[in-house]
Amino acid sequence: MSMRFSHKLLLSVVVFMSLSIGIILYLAITHEKSLISSIQRDNLRLVNRIIFDELYTSMRYGGGRKENRAIVKRLNNIEGIDEVRLIHGEPVDRQFGTEEDEIPRDELERLAIQGKEIMEEFSENGARKIRFIMPVFVKKECQRCHRAEVGEVNGAIALVMSLDKYDAMVDEAIKKFVVTSLVMMGLVVLVAVAFILHYNVRPIAELYKAARIIGSGNLDYRIDIKDGVEINRLVEEFNNMAQRLKERTEELMKLNRKLEALSITDGLTGLYNHRYFYRRLAEEIERAKRYDRKLSLIMADIDNFKLYNDNQGHQKGDMVLKGVAECIKNRLRMNDVPARYGGEEFAIILPETGKATAAKVAERIRCEVERRDFPDEKTQPEGSITVSLGVATFPDDGITIDEFVRRADDALYRAKRKGRNRVEVA
Repeated sequence: MSMRFSHKLLLSVVVFMSLSIGIILYLAITHEKSLISSIQRDNLRLVNRIIFDELYTSMRYGGGRKENRAIVKRLNNIEGIDEVRLIHGEPVDRQFGTEEDEIPRDELERLAIQGKEIMEEFSENGARKIRFIMPVFVKKECQRCHRAEVGEVNGAIALVMSLDKYDAMVDEAIKKFVVTSLVMMGLVVLVAVAFILHYNVRPIAELYKAARIIGSGNLDYRIDIKDGVEINRLVEEFNNMAQRLKERTEELMKLNRKLEALSITDGLTGLYNHRYFYRRLAEEIERAKRYDRKLSLIMADIDNFKLYNDNQGHQKGDMVLKGVAECIKNRLRMNDVPARYGGEEFAIILPETGKATAAKVAERIRCEVERRDFPDEKTQPEGSITVSLGVATFPDDGITIDEFVRRADDALYRAKRKGRNRVEVA
């Protein structure tokens, strides 16, 4: 009778432990799959938004097919991206002609160039992939180059990324948990009730706690248990899995940082781009207001650059833009913010700088550009490549972003009217 009761007790414990292990493993796998899926979708959306912003910025500021193809080629070389392509709509084809590789391939791409954002998961040769297609709408600034109405769809940007790494991560985690769970359940059958209660309940509770903590996003959490050989193996595998998950997440974060840097940087000059300039200017104005500090802005424009571009070609024109950008960077502090404002125009934010000091900085930039040797610069009307610069200071010359920029721009064009190759202050 007592043997039968002990068998029942042991069986009850074994069943209870088996069910507990199964539930814990299921919850752990569910938490991890949910975490990985969340990270996957967030990062894919961020990657797509950054790529969209870079291509859209290029288009907004005059980037033609050649420039956009170069950006697409560079993005297609980034690990983890299967394909980035441009799809041109009817307004672009009507104006610039049709390119075979830029026409819609299927119904989803045709829907995208009608203005619908598309996200699709699909399988290709047994591999799971995700595709984003984002329409490019015509805005007012687009009409400088495109003969289209505001609100029309000029085309779309399509991004295809493989989900193999994410799927492999999930499959590996499930495999590890299944293997270790089978080992655990086999041991439970062979040991006594006291051994099970003493050596398994606490570690499994710790595993469950760790699964919840890691599933919630704390990838640094690790388990330190030394209550049994098999449990130690399970903990080691769990910690190894958590470490691999952390490493994969860090890899994705590094990729995001690279793409973020691409999204705020002008690809030709290495300076910040127009969008980032306005973001930083708003931040610096708020900081200047809060701490009652001066803030200056320099607007610079290459003199007779269009004439140089027309006579010498765009390749040499790009060399001039790069050279002027280097001259600007050479004369700035670490906390100054140089940006390519658009075309041959540059903008420089000078935190905690008054007008007199900003004018001196502008003069040093002007002199360095004038002294620098540029190819075929003798053909210019002044006999060399020069820049004109305008300086404005917050809050003396404006308390809003638009007013502040306009006053610096007015000073710049006053320098142009007075003969170029000079600095004017607002």
